[in-house]
Amino acid sequence: MLQYMPLYGWLGVITLILFHVAAIIMAIARKKRKPRLRKYHVWLAASALVLATIHGIWAISLYF
Repeated sequence: MLQYMPLYGWLGVITLILFHVAAIIMAIARKKRKPRLRKYHVWLAASALVLATIHGIWAISLYF
């Protein structure tokens, strides 16, 4: 069933995973007080925002 999911569906799944990983990394960075992890949090969150934008525009454009 999963192999039949369209590409914009996979982008949504990957985006959701990236947002969750970014949140987990930030929680660990706050708890352990490691500023180096915040750099990875910013990069993951930025890449998730880019993928979410592509995912949203592509999914909406398929209906118009």
